[in-house]
Amino acid sequence: MTARPKRLVIVRRGAVELFREPEERFAGDPETLVFWDRRVADRRRGDRRFPDNPTILSERGFLVARPAWMSGTHLEGGGHSPAGGSA
Repeated sequence: MTARPKRLVIVRRGAVELFREPEERFAGDPETLVFWDRRVADRRRGDRRFPDNPTILSERGFLVARPAWMSGTHLEGGGHSPAGGSA
């Protein structure tokens, strides 16, 4: 059985170069899942699962979050850079 990830790195759709960095960095980390933003424009406006500031993903290109099944706050901080080691 595969362990559930503790960290989600969501990358803006189409940002291929931006996706490669965390994908390579966390390749051997079973606690981190890197994936594309699958939302379609404004479909989930106001979705409770999205950050309080929905522009984070469009401005920075990625968002680091905790899965909903974990207790506490879902967002770790959209400003953390995967390359900076803060995530």
